[in-house]
Amino acid sequence: MSTLLPFRDERLPLAASTYHHDPLVFIDRQTKYIQRSLQTFIDAQGEGLLSGLGHTQTDGPSDGSDTPTSSRASRTLSPTSSSRKLPPRKIGLRTARERIFQSIYDLLKLREEEHAILSSQIDERDTALREIESFTAKRRSLEEAISAIHNGRDTQRAKSLRKEAHTLETDILELETRLYEMKARHRHLIGEISDIENSVDAKLSSYNESLSLLQSDNPPVKPLSQRVNESTFYALNPERRTLAIAQDHWKHEQQEIQQRQQKVDAEIVALEEGGGVWKRAIADVSGFEKKARGVHATLSAQEEDGAPIGDSKEEVATSVSKDLEDVTQHLQSYLARAEDQNWKLLVCCISAELEALRLAKRLLLPAFGITDSEEPSAGSSGQTLQGPSSDHLDEPQHRPESALENDNPEPPSDLLKDEDHHADNASRSEDDEPDPSWLLET
Repeated sequence: MSTLLPFRDERLPLAASTYHHDPLVFIDRQTKYIQRSLQTFIDAQGEGLLSGLGHTQTDGPSDGSDTPTSSRASRTLSPTSSSRKLPPRKIGLRTARERIFQSIYDLLKLREEEHAILSSQIDERDTALREIESFTAKRRSLEEAISAIHNGRDTQRAKSLRKEAHTLETDILELETRLYEMKARHRHLIGEISDIENSVDAKLSSYNESLSLLQSDNPPVKPLSQRVNESTFYALNPERRTLAIAQDHWKHEQQEIQQRQQKVDAEIVALEEGGGVWKRAIADVSGFEKKARGVHATLSAQEEDGAPIGDSKEEVATSVSKDLEDVTQHLQSYLARAEDQNWKLLVCCISAELEALRLAKRLLLPAFGITDSEEPSAGSSGQTLQGPSSDHLDEPQHRPESALENDNPEPPSDLLKDEDHHADNASRSEDDEPDPSWLLET
């Protein structure tokens, strides 16, 4: 073992395995899992919003096919009902919103972990590249020393003496009279040549051994996961691997890792900013829903007590309309920002909430006994609620007959969720609603 190079216990195998533990593969799998879960929660959010609004619009006479009695009868008559699996539990609207944010938070943590792994791998390759430069410098110095020995005075002298020895051997045959002197001279020259060559071989053996040890040493860098149909530096025959090939290979890997790290950094920033936007949007929507439930509970209590509503109901309708307009404008500003930043996740989620608010307007006004022609103004500025979006202009604008015939229709049960409760129970249900700031707590 040469004393010029440090000894390393860790050595890479002759052919690097493609099944080694790669943390980036785990990160990619976790990312796909979170994205699938996020898509499921987004779908559940959309179903919750649509089912909450669409359930009241389709109220009509029931044919009895969905009653509990008929369901129990069908379960009794079916011989295979016991072996059937129960349908998966449906995710509610509030749970979908909370899990959307939890998925955003999990994805943020996963990207931060990926950022740390990528930084560690970049540091490893920086160390490998520095060692390659050191190896190249050492090899250059050894090759220069070997070349200097081959071109040195002793080597040249040995060549000259060997040539003279061959000349003398020819002269011995021609000059027998000088045979004794020439043989003596020949023996002397042969001995000197042997001494010089032995000295040269002793010097070369040390340098040649150091060069072989340097070429057999491997830098401690674990290979990245190999892509399909992609040949890597580790797939080459070990005898064909050179420092130049290794240097080019790790430079290319370092560039790929740096590009991926830049994408991860940009995604981390987008997730942090997008989470704040989503928190504010949900806080606005939740605040409006709380106020709407409180207003409905108050009006229901007044109706039960027989107190005159009259002007107070008009004021309540004006207040609710203004609040709905404000929340809609806030969500539109959040949606515009998400579209400018190309946050497709937030665009999908906020668009669903915005569409639900637009449909809610068409349900809240009849609930307070106000037709489209009697819609109150939304504040002293003269602003009114925006009508349905352009995507829904072609939809029929018909209300159920029960809503037209009833002078004081009740609000939709799926929207206000307290239709059958007393005002005290409604207040307690409002207190049970989680604070919007809870959605971002870790």
